[in-house]
Amino acid sequence: MRWPKAGRIYHDSAMAELIIKDLATVALDQLQAKLMNTESVSEAAGLAVVSLATRSFNDPSVRAAPWAPLKESTLLEKIREGTSTAILKRHGLLWRSYRVIETTNDTVRVGSDRATPGGGLSLAAIHQFGTKDGRIPARPMLPIWGTPDSNILTPLAVKSVRAAALRALNALM
Repeated sequence: MRWPKAGRIYHDSAMAELIIKDLATVALDQLQAKLMNTESVSEAAGLAVVSLATRSFNDPSVRAAPWAPLKESTLLEKIREGTSTAILKRHGLLWRSYRVIETTNDTVRVGSDRATPGGGLSLAAIHQFGTKDGRIPARPMLPIWGTPDSNILTPLAVKSVRAAALRALNALM
């Protein structure tokens, strides 16, 4: 028996079912192949977090927690230097430093490329969580709650990440 090509119409219902199944299998195989590489979905989710982190410098409503005001000595130092008196925006390097660092099919790493003078600790991490001695208060830019070792996304971040991931998934299909 010769098999008909997919897409032709035949009067035999058994043959029509076979053709439909064959077309569905091809479509599902193509969809599965597209979904095997979902790095673009991870990247979209990461970019949503980067966007919230960047916005947090100007928009208090997207911050994970309110920021402590500047100490008077810090404010006076910034005025003497002629730099921005905005919190965490002395030169603007930190707020422009957030980016997607690494993506895989199921994970994304977001962070800042700014280190402290002399290297070592991340300047962003110091300001995100504060110092243990309390000299630098926590001023979270990333939309997360918790500690460096255990944290979760804020509800706004969950909503933004889901929306970005769904847009990226739809683009794959």
